[in-house]
Amino acid sequence: MIDAACFPGSSGSPVFLYNTGGWATRSGTSLWVGIRIKLLGLLYAGPVHTIEGEIIIVNVPTQQRSVSVTTILIIWTYN
Repeated sequence: MIDAACFPGSSGSPVFLYNTGGWATRSGTSLWVGIRIKLLGLLYAGPVHTIEGEIIIVNVPTQQRSVSVTTILIIWTYN
């Protein structure tokens, strides 16, 4: 599982691990060998939030328009 901001339609995109400089192994040993790139997997899906509401008719100068219920991708950002 990864935590990443992804756009709709990104399913199937590769997910890479990218380290530069140094990193620690599982045993805690520090390695300083330059760059490490590994394929972790493919992006499968993103969480969505269903928006509930009602269909309304919006009057505009040249026409009437219906507005419907939709889902949006939830993107978290951390500062």
